[in-house]
Amino acid sequence: MVQMKRELEKKVTEMSQDILSLQNDLAGKEESLREVREEKDRGESQLAALGSNLASVRQQLEGEKRRGKEMERRGKMLDTRVEELTLKIKTLQDERRALLEKVVGEEERTSEAHQLNAGLQKQVQQLEAALQELGREHQTLQVMQARASERKWESDRDATACSGCGKKFSVSVRKHHCRSCGHIFCQTCTSHSTILPSSKKPVRVCNTCFSEIAT
Repeated sequence: MVQMKRELEKKVTEMSQDILSLQNDLAGKEESLREVREEKDRGESQLAALGSNLASVRQQLEGEKRRGKEMERRGKMLDTRVEELTLKIKTLQDERRALLEKVVGEEERTSEAHQLNAGLQKQVQQLEAALQELGREHQTLQVMQARASERKWESDRDATACSGCGKKFSVSVRKHHCRSCGHIFCQTCTSHSTILPSSKKPVRVCNTCFSEIAT
């Protein structure tokens, strides 16, 4: 009995040691389980956070996709606008080129017009000078006509000496009428001839009338 008791006590001791070992193992496993649960909780938290981040990223991605589509639509609109502006620029360049050609043509025509105007002005000046000359000649002719109408043809009988130099007439000193004033002069004092309004050919005039007609 004593021996059996000892054996039982020994077995009890061994079993107690086994139980203690099992309790220690169980405590270690429980600690491991707790750590695993904590790790699981952290993993679930991280997974939830990742899911939230993934949802946010998906929303951002959808927003970026929408913005991308909007940018693509705007890009197409800008391309269309650029094409329209390019066509308009080309049209404006063509119009500018046509206007430049027209301006060059107008400048050439203006230059020709200026040259023509200068020539016409020169002709006008020449015509005005000629008109003034004609006016002076007309005045001279009027004066000469007035003198001719007022002149008195001097009679040969009344003339005994030259009206210019006073030389006495004789057989060698002949009498000559001035066809302008009508007075009688010697040959020396009527050595000039000119055209009068009353004559188509040069006629004899005295020196005084010739000087007046020449001026």
